[in-house]
Amino acid sequence: MRRALPFLGALALVVGAWLAWDALVVDERERVAAVADAFAGEIRTDRVDAALQHVDVDVAPLEVDVRGRTRVYGRGAAGDLRRDALRGLGAHMGQTLRVLSRSIELDEDAATVAQRLMGDRGMVQVELRLEHHEQRWLVRRLRVHR
Repeated sequence: MRRALPFLGALALVVGAWLAWDALVVDERERVAAVADAFAGEIRTDRVDAALQHVDVDVAPLEVDVRGRTRVYGRGAAGDLRRDALRGLGAHMGQTLRVLSRSIELDEDAATVAQRLMGDRGMVQVELRLEHHEQRWLVRRLRVHR
């Protein structure tokens, strides 16, 4: 038993260090899920602005497809994107979109998120295509349909 005590102490130390490291390190799936979370919840101007923090049209253009109507926002179009987003969501302000289901597919430097959201006016499906760029995930495509 005395011989086992140093081994058990070392094992406890290793397991404790691993658990602490695991708690501190956020894996890429969790980072992608955090981006997707920005596209759910209560629809308010500040939340739209928070979602737009995951878009940088000067670095990577954004394709937006809402119910079959597509628009691409490129370099210098951040103001147009924000204006169009607020205009498009204006009738839905105050509504809360709850996540019913979500799937995340990760490649090396890309991710796809498909989520079904339920709001006061029914269900909507939101698909996001993200690319990893300099330590952050940027939304490259947003598709919204019923």
